Amino acid sequence: MVRTNFEKKIVNFLASAISIDTQNPPGKEKEFVNFVKRWLKREKVNLKIKEYEPAPRRSNLILSYGKGKRTLLLLGHTDTVPAGENWKTNPLKAEIKGGKIFGRGASDDKGPLTSAFFALVKIAKEKIKLKGKVVLVMAADEETGGKFGIDWLIKKKVLKSDFTIVTEPSGISRIEKDEKGLVWVKIKTFGRQAHGSRPELGDNAIEKMIKILTELKKLKLEGKHKILGKPTLNIGKIKGGTKVNVVPASCEAELDFRILPGQNEKFITSKLKNIFKKLSFKKGKDFHFEILHYGAPIEVSAKDPLVLALREAIKSVLKKEPEITGTPGGTDRKGILGQKNLHVGVIYGPGEPETCHIANEFIKIEDLIKGVEIYKRTIKELLS
Repeated sequence: MVRTNFEKKIVNFLASAISIDTQNPPGKEKEFVNFVKRWLKREKVNLKIKEYEPAPRRSNLILSYGKGKRTLLLLGHTDTVPAGENWKTNPLKAEIKGGKIFGRGASDDKGPLTSAFFALVKIAKEKIKLKGKVVLVMAADEETGGKFGIDWLIKKKVLKSDFTIVTEPSGISRIEKDEKGLVWVKIKTFGRQAHGSRPELGDNAIEKMIKILTELKKLKLEGKHKILGKPTLNIGKIKGGTKVNVVPASCEAELDFRILPGQNEKFITSKLKNIFKKLSFKKGKDFHFEILHYGAPIEVSAKDPLVLALREAIKSVLKKEPEITGTPGGTDRKGILGQKNLHVGVIYGPGEPETCHIANEFIKIEDLIKGVEIYKRTIKELLS
């Protein structure tokens, strides 16, 4: 499957990248950045290099090639979610078997990032003349919201683009142009503590939360999108009480809503307010709620020049028509949305979305290698 020395370098690079522990928290992406810088120096690749470190060991690396008015931004991230349990291999040491590379970050996002990196390396090695600039961002902190990554880079105004590809795993033959929005909500209920043997003397905050969650499970979220489907709700976290024989005075729950283009956080808060009203709960006395995080939904035209260029590149390499689709998850595009001088772009990269964040995460070597050529052809199409 690996036929050339260049392809061996691609596989070896990803294997080394997986062995660098960038589980977030705590991140420690600087070690990954140092690895890339050493690799470029050893291989004598002529790219412009800039490093930004907004916090100790939380580094962002920006590589660029070419010059001109138009800029194509390739945006990936070097951090991973924690490895978790139930692995058949060491998650922090790449294992190659059955034409796949296994390890945490193999598909999200060190695999796609490797393909984008080697597309840039190949263009630089071949000294291809571009009528514009291609910029590869290896960002920190994507998995916990981007405070030390994309958000910081945007605030410092170091990024701009006419075209943007977020190098997340979409599947080698899929372009994800649309993206659900997200609304993370924390609800806290209040009660009155009492002895567990005399519950009638207290006011049980957990029972109040159960009533709220019961109503939420009955909730019908309106809307349907031809690509993204319906809005969703996940009750992701709950905690309350201090001891089994104490009536709990407080309880907290965190909710993950995914919404569609045309909807926003007010769509969710209005639903919550209706539930509190139905239950006759009073704000401050019975409950409190807040928006923890909001990311707007994204919808891109199928006729966007970037979509068309990427589509042609995929067709030329894979010899088949790509699927134009979307993602229910959130990416760094949410930080880009609405920013001046930044094109919101699309999501494209080798690796299957279903392998993200799971035990035994992997990427197919064939897809990893083909991804390099697809990125390269897209760059040439847009900038030459």
